[in-house]
Amino acid sequence: MDNLLSITIFVPAIAAAILALFLRGDDAEAHRNAKWVAFIASAMTFVVSLFIIFEFDSGDPGFQFVEEHEWFFGVTYRVGVDGISLWMVMLTTFLMPLIIASAWRHEIRTKGFMIALLLLETLILGAFLALDLMFFFVFAEAAIIPLLVVLGIWGGDGGRMAAVKLLLFMLPGAVAMLVAMTVMTFDASTTDIEALMSHQFSEGISPLWMALAFLLSFAVKLPIWPGHVWMAEVQARVPAAMAMVSAALLTKIGAYGILRFVIPMFPEGAAMLAPILMWLAGFMILYAAMVALVS
Repeated sequence: MDNLLSITIFVPAIAAAILALFLRGDDAEAHRNAKWVAFIASAMTFVVSLFIIFEFDSGDPGFQFVEEHEWFFGVTYRVGVDGISLWMVMLTTFLMPLIIASAWRHEIRTKGFMIALLLLETLILGAFLALDLMFFFVFAEAAIIPLLVVLGIWGGDGGRMAAVKLLLFMLPGAVAMLVAMTVMTFDASTTDIEALMSHQFSEGISPLWMALAFLLSFAVKLPIWPGHVWMAEVQARVPAAMAMVSAALLTKIGAYGILRFVIPMFPEGAAMLAPILMWLAGFMILYAAMVALVS
């Protein structure tokens, strides 16, 4: 099947556009129609993604089903899947129909809520399948926008403050990563992820600082202590379906980013940061256990 990855990425966005343009009304029938459109689109996305796993060659360590198109300002739309991103994609497409089904009793501005879920699915899938660094950055960072909107509309009295807190936590990491990306792009003269993974960066580029810049962005998304503070408040204020997307899928962008960028592109920097991350991981286990006991 041609353009298999693009179909997987953009089916939810197309469904969101259909809801935004053609569905009218705020009665029970309109709510039901919005849910059905969202559920069918997410189910179709899962079915299409099954072709990826069925046709995926597990003996090929490289990227497969690669698609490439020139966009604007030198940005290339380039997507592909390998053994790391494959299971991230399958997790996303498998869970989204279940998450939408769990929101079947949602009756407050249902169309807007379903649009937010569908757009978030497209953005998460785009981040997992991107083979261009700029394309990844745009999709990964834009993935918090639907969450911010949901906090502002459905988050109750403290929803907007929770959205501001989320933005303040995410912004420094995004800026640090953008600066590191700019340095990498000038040094390698490309934003192609495959080329960057094999590129030997100039001696003036510190692998430690580059790894740290990327890690700042991904650690908050994961989230690693102390960048986890935003999550409890966000989870408490968004509807259950969006809380599931945030915890089960959006945070996986952080884990994926560490596996995709920090370790293979800056192995020396990752090795220097590894002891710190191990201590943080151990502390997080104890911290979570104590919170669970108190709760």
